[in-house]
Amino acid sequence: MKSGILNKIGQIYTKALEGIGAVIIILVSIAMLEMAFSRTIFNTPWSALDRINTIAIVWACFLVSGVLVERDEHISVNFLLTKFTGLKLVILKLLIHIIVLITYALIAYFGFVSFLAVYETGIVYPAEVDIPQWLAVLPISIGMIVGIPFVIHVLVVDIMSICKIAREKKIKGENK
Repeated sequence: MKSGILNKIGQIYTKALEGIGAVIIILVSIAMLEMAFSRTIFNTPWSALDRINTIAIVWACFLVSGVLVERDEHISVNFLLTKFTGLKLVILKLLIHIIVLITYALIAYFGFVSFLAVYETGIVYPAEVDIPQWLAVLPISIGMIVGIPFVIHVLVVDIMSICKIAREKKIKGENK
């Protein structure tokens, strides 16, 4: 019963993050279209949109990074993964995911420290509309915090795979 509820919550969480990322990308596309239109037709570019687009892309990337790690769709070097099979492969993936979890936690912490430092300075990007610089730093820690549950889910799956392989080896050993 609990795992069914957790799976449903996980699916809703994933869909929500995917939806937010898609909306951000759509808004960036519209803003870029407006930039091109205002530059070519009216010859009056709005420089604030450049900064807003950059910040929005950073938000989109960091918010969906955990989803990509869980689905194994992130960019990775899989040289070692092709060399191992069975239990060794699962243990290697477990170690990699532990490193990813530690990295997410460190980036979340230091990203938040950076956010506080930038927020306290009150620095803005000058444009037609002053854009606070902390908006570009905040998605780093939020994206990592949002991604940590996905990495934990992958770790649990790795541990369950190790247990399953160990159980199968034990059963094969008893049947001999």
